[in-house]
Amino acid sequence: MTTFRALDTTVEVAIGHGVPALAHALFQSYPRAEHGELRYELSAGELRRDGKRLVVDDPQDLVPRFEMDLYEQVLARAEAAWILHAAALAVNGKALVLCGASGAGKTTLTLALAARGLRLLTEELVSIDSAGTVRGLPRPMHVPANSPQRARVPASWNQLPYPIRGRDGVMRENVLVVPPAEALELGSLPLHAIVRIGHGPDWPVQLEPSPTVVAFQRLWDRALRQDDEGLLAATTVLREHGSYALSSTTIHEALALLAPLLK
Repeated sequence: MTTFRALDTTVEVAIGHGVPALAHALFQSYPRAEHGELRYELSAGELRRDGKRLVVDDPQDLVPRFEMDLYEQVLARAEAAWILHAAALAVNGKALVLCGASGAGKTTLTLALAARGLRLLTEELVSIDSAGTVRGLPRPMHVPANSPQRARVPASWNQLPYPIRGRDGVMRENVLVVPPAEALELGSLPLHAIVRIGHGPDWPVQLEPSPTVVAFQRLWDRALRQDDEGLLAATTVLREHGSYALSSTTIHEALALLAPLLK
């Protein structure tokens, strides 16, 4: 039995016989807790949440099904805040938030910054309340097995094969990347900056402050819960803290442009 905290939810997981050892790695990066309000049971080919059996059509899908359900439940139970699909790293006691559309380079940039010694709050889900307090969900990272991103994973981080079925039904080879405890920042931090990132061969090389209205238009689409509480937090945070837009053609340009924000 393992009990841990994921944002505002304490989770209890019991793993029985016949479950891949990979399942244990899914919550190695979460802080431990004394009791769980959300309870899971995993056994060979079967998954239960609070006693209710969840459908798992193929035993190969058991672990990914558990992780996705956990992620959805934690998101639904999170306290009022602006919740973004984004990464966050600790910079001198404050949180640098990196947000962008799929393919914008969030994972690559996050790994590059972690390799430089910045501690990771999350690479997946960022919660920012109206006071500008940032928390992250320390979910392990997912990297395609044949991706160049894999070469950027720091040597001390654990990598485990993690085949996941795509929307087309085909199993794809992925890697679950679990940072060690010393690479993580598990507490809450005041916001340092929000950076909307993008890259491509024809993108301009620049880092510029974004006007509040423009920033909202570019960032609200990355909100995972578009509710009234999130809207209030987003508008308050952007009005008081602002944001930046980063564009580059290479990871080296992105790191150079970010340098002033890392001091």
